[in-house]
Amino acid sequence: GDFRSKALATTEGPATSLLRDVGDDYFHVDKAMNDPNPGTRRRTVFKGGPPVLPQDPVGDWLDLGEDHRLQLQVNTNQYGRTFEDRTHTFFVRKRPNDVSSSTRIVNYNVRGRRGNIVQVYPSVEYDFVPQDLTVEVGDYLHFQWTGSDANAKGNAGNGRQSTDRSNLVQVSSREENVPLAWKEHTLLHNAVADPSNEAKALITKFAYINQQTNLCDTAENDQNSVQNCKQLNGATATFDGGLVQMRTVGV
Repeated sequence: GDFRSKALATTEGPATSLLRDVGDDYFHVDKAMNDPNPGTRRRTVFKGGPPVLPQDPVGDWLDLGEDHRLQLQVNTNQYGRTFEDRTHTFFVRKRPNDVSSSTRIVNYNVRGRRGNIVQVYPSVEYDFVPQDLTVEVGDYLHFQWTGSDANAKGNAGNGRQSTDRSNLVQVSSREENVPLAWKEHTLLHNAVADPSNEAKALITKFAYINQQTNLCDTAENDQNSVQNCKQLNGATATFDGGLVQMRTVGV
């Protein structure tokens, strides 16, 4: 709020004109508003100017008189500062022409970082989002996610060092860990009722996340080998499964 052009912290001084150009879009508050001589304003009477508020500014904030000055406990090392820029760019695609405007599309992603809960804090270990989801027959899920090739070295996990990869297979229940055979899958395609090549191809796509089998070595067990496709090492960090229409009732 102090960075708004009409805020009390910007009543006078050279910062005001800069902030007036920014308006209320704080995304554009940047190093242009840094104080070139920050040490000269600490604990001095506030007269405006970048970086809006100085270190521990002093003023007659309540307009009670100069003998009633108060100091604000403002540490500019912690104030109005970006500690870690986690800005991401994304694109919103136009709805496909063959999907009506009234049809529900749910964006289904992976969140988290490689490592155990202590190593990844304040992030989380991997899971899908939304975690619990109710859809109706006819709804679409857009399965897509972006992993990383720059996780901290030494973090717990499998596959190539510093990387993470995610895939999607169906299990019979939450108590089980072994995936169902493809002919028993019903989530992406009801292969029980239609064990077609189309069903197998779709299930393979999500399980193997587009790895090229001719570049894989089924005997390779080196966790850092790109030919170890069992660990999904041959896949890229980004996966776009496209729209999948829900057609089967179940849990």
